[in-house]
Amino acid sequence: MTSCITRLLVGGWLITATFSLHAQCAPGPFNGLPPGIYPDSLENGIGCQYFLQDVTFILPRDTTTNIGGVPFTFPFNSFTINTVDDLPQGMTWECNAAPACEYITHPDSAQADTIGCIRLSGTPTVPASYVLKVRLTANVIVFGTLTPTNFTYEVPFTVTPCQFTGNCYTLSLSSNCEPSVLSLTNNLPSGGAAGITYQWQVTGDNGFSYTTADENPTDQFLTDPGTYTVQYQTTIDTVGYILNGVTINTVNCGDIGSAGDLYWILKDPSGAELINTSASPVNNGGASLPLNTGISGIFLQNGVYELQVWDEDAVLNDQGCASGAIGSGSALTLTIPPTGTGMIPVTSGGLSVTFTIDRPIQTITCSDTFVISPLPQVAPIVLAGDTLPADSLTYCAGTSLTLAVITADSVQWLRNGSPISGATDTLLVVNAPGVYEASLISRTSFCENSTAPVTISEILILPPSIAFNGNNTLLVAAPNPGYTYEWYKGGILQGSGAVWTAVGSGDYYCVAVSNASGCRSLPSPTLSIIVAGLDALTDLVAGWEVYPNPTQNLLHIMLDLRQPAAAGITVVDLAGRTLMTHTVQQGLHLDHTLDLSALPTGLYLLQIYLPGGVLRQQVVKW
Repeated sequence: MTSCITRLLVGGWLITATFSLHAQCAPGPFNGLPPGIYPDSLENGIGCQYFLQDVTFILPRDTTTNIGGVPFTFPFNSFTINTVDDLPQGMTWECNAAPACEYITHPDSAQADTIGCIRLSGTPTVPASYVLKVRLTANVIVFGTLTPTNFTYEVPFTVTPCQFTGNCYTLSLSSNCEPSVLSLTNNLPSGGAAGITYQWQVTGDNGFSYTTADENPTDQFLTDPGTYTVQYQTTIDTVGYILNGVTINTVNCGDIGSAGDLYWILKDPSGAELINTSASPVNNGGASLPLNTGISGIFLQNGVYELQVWDEDAVLNDQGCASGAIGSGSALTLTIPPTGTGMIPVTSGGLSVTFTIDRPIQTITCSDTFVISPLPQVAPIVLAGDTLPADSLTYCAGTSLTLAVITADSVQWLRNGSPISGATDTLLVVNAPGVYEASLISRTSFCENSTAPVTISEILILPPSIAFNGNNTLLVAAPNPGYTYEWYKGGILQGSGAVWTAVGSGDYYCVAVSNASGCRSLPSPTLSIIVAGLDALTDLVAGWEVYPNPTQNLLHIMLDLRQPAAAGITVVDLAGRTLMTHTVQQGLHLDHTLDLSALPTGLYLLQIYLPGGVLRQQVVKW
């Protein structure tokens, strides 16, 4: 017999799984239930067997939060199920709003339209306890602005070992992939009874062989892939010997020319009579030999049985059929256990009897085969276009690198131990630091093997802090000898150095370049420079100062002008968002203080708007 495990692993059940994926799930009952996942834990899956379960989710229509002690309720616009992470090998998921899995919220609708479901299906191959992560994006409208928010539901899921239960035993595999632990449990236990024996044999590829006479074998660690065979035999010898026939062949008794009127008495080893036919002799005038006594179905115990055969005589005493004597010589004996079974002849004097002795022994055999599939062959992770294995790599912030793995199997890339959604190609573009590895999954057996991890680090070069000293000179506030500084005007490279002399009015910024790695920083904040004598701003401003810089809270701005003017002041973050706006009244000497205590620690750009141009200064808040 070939077990269902073999058929399961070679694809019979997997075809069924593929067809089932095309059917959509149906949401379950939801009346009165709060938002969440239902059920909140899944039924146990059995390894190597097809699993299917629908999960209903209920999503809220709005959310309430406190802002400054005041509660605000914001409506949800829509939800999107992005992925279900940490599924066991061999399983997949599908929503009932495929392919986008987007659920639009209609707050005025009587129908609860944020009810949906996902279908989990497939053949899990690695028994373990899992926590599935259903990742969603909620689009909430905050003060008129659509704002996406990501959140996760967690659903526990247990996969028990691959198992097959037959007439003789239960076969359990920790996995259908190498290595695997084989457990065999006897389904025909002896219960301690004597006379029951067992024989197990497990054989496999590469010379694997295990034989035992134990009632329950010890677990076997199967390190090699291949086809394995289990052979089982139990011998049940608990009945003992049974007397199933007694035939009288010859007698030394009887009437002239005949065997007489025969009867017999059978006694057990204790002397108790089991059979006595003296009340009804055979033939009553001459028995015909050989004579079947009709004795059958007597369970025999160890010891000596006595069979007496007599010829009834109505005038004289009965005659013994072994010696022919009157009143004696009628018996022969049978010893149990006998020397054999079947037809056993016994003779005593002139009495010859054949006993038929049976010993019913039941032999039960079972045989199954199963397959342990090989793990995918693992090639090392390399940089795309390279052949050397990589164990650690770096990239410059703002750039990326591409990893590659050569395989014919399915690929799932992981970062810091978690699957990267949608990363199933042999190439992976990396633009975030972390530990990366590729999980290779066989397309036929779903066995999984992982590459060696690659640690990828990001080299981040902070933008330099620059200043303008008022004499056409741009400079780096805190130059580092390990960096080269490049100066740009209007996006065009002008030159390099920690100090640069502006050759004309324009927007200037600086980029720091690491001499060791070649990595470049983001551009510094731009300074709009007016070269003296070339425009009205230089003629207007006699001098200006911003202090202290860096500052913890207060920032003082002093301007000396050659003629009265008003000034507009703004504070802008690195994303270009205006955070503060102030106006300074017209005068020759403008003195203004900004309170930056409400701003978080960081780098900002101070802009002073005057007739004829804008003064800019980078400010650090700590």
